[in-house]
Amino acid sequence: MLKIIKEKTLQKRTLKNVTKRNVSNRNSVLKTIGLLMDEKFHKNFIMPNEFADFFKVSAKNISILTYKAKPLKNTVQEANQITNKDFGWKGDLHNPQAQNFLNQDFDMLLGVYDEKNSYLDWMISQSKAKFKVGFKNADEKLFDLIIQVSPSEKEIFITELKKYLIVLNKL
Repeated sequence: MLKIIKEKTLQKRTLKNVTKRNVSNRNSVLKTIGLLMDEKFHKNFIMPNEFADFFKVSAKNISILTYKAKPLKNTVQEANQITNKDFGWKGDLHNPQAQNFLNQDFDMLLGVYDEKNSYLDWMISQSKAKFKVGFKNADEKLFDLIIQVSPSEKEIFITELKKYLIVLNKL
């Protein structure tokens, strides 16, 4: 029951965040990149050094935050990881590192997940990123650009994303 209340609260807060978003800096040149990704894509997705080379950005300007729905018992949570337990029943985030990630003014934020997720949707809506990119099946209200491929098709995604970023004068 508590899980349902938490998810409904997050969905309401997500809609509220979307309506308040400032899009005036959406067209800035790409210098910093944030990756907010579901844990199931973390090991097989492009590493920060590859990403930096492909988009001509310094690797130190790429930040990753992973989401794991259900942490295993007796495991230590990694520094750049967030779980459902980091959210209160009112939808408040209780992870300072994740809050710092959301407050960073990324030039581009990639939401690397492929199915509806109230926690990740709320984080995307809460992020101060200037330009937000998602994958197939993503909520159109949250992202500025949606590439119609699965996150598992990383080569196709990167090629398509680079094409759009060139057209938008971000590279």
